[in-house]
Amino acid sequence: MTAYVITVPGTFLRTLDADSRAALLRGLRPADPQHTALGEAEELDMLTVHEGGTFSIRLEIEADNKRAAETEA
Repeated sequence: MTAYVITVPGTFLRTLDADSRAALLRGLRPADPQHTALGEAEELDMLTVHEGGTFSIRLEIEADNKRAAETEA
């Protein structure tokens, strides 16, 4: 098994307030890429919110290969 950091793009359908953002980050915490050597080296934030409501979530996934990691994400 290898650790992969996968970026998942998306769009929020509603405005993300501070409480909702905190709840989302708590739910994703076990997959936080900043807890991996790769994530620390790359200074990856788990959640990036862009103008217009789009976002990117970065997850650490343990998998046998990149395709399996993408499927798991």
